[in-house]
Formats: sequence, C-alpha cells, structure tokens
Amino acid sequence: MLQETLLEPYDHSVAWPAIWMGHTDLVMKIYRERIHPGNMAGLMHLWADIEPMNRTIIHPDFMAFAEDIGMVEAWEKYGWPDMIPSDPRTTS
Repeated sequence: MLQETLLEPYDHSVAWPAIWMGHTDLVMKIYRERIHPGNMAGLMHLWADIEPMNRTIIHPDFMAFAEDIGMVEAWEKYGWPDMIPSDPRTTS
C-alpha cells in the first residue's frame, strides 16, 4: 500500500526493502514499470543467494520478468550469470 501512495513509487526506499524482504510481486512490479538510476543498484541484490532476498530469482515467473526488463537479451549477448548458467526456458 505504501508503494502506491508515494510521490515516487519506484524510489529505492521502496524497491530495495521489497527485495530484502522477499516481496517478489512488488519487486517485479516496480522494475517492470520503471528502472532508473535511483533503483538500479537494487537489482544487484537479486543475486544474493540468501533467504528471503533470493525469492525473486527462484520465483517461477523470474525468467519472464528478466526478459521483460532486458536481462535475458544482455545474458544472451554477454553470457549467463553463474546462478543461471544456461537458458532454463530451453532446458528439457
């Protein structure tokens, strides 16, 4: 609810705690709607393999989210991250 009432609902003061507390739906909503320099550094925290911060990256919708915000395109060009060594969408 707080995120909806702020003048800047995409601010790092909302995005980072959402990541740290494992609020996956809010994290994906914020970063799908708007990535800007103020909240960009929060994306680095997605890669912490620590509960509850890792909830976003292990969420079943993470790959669709990553594709929506351009991560998959970057990974295809520069290489997949250590936590996702290959494209799980094509793995049988």
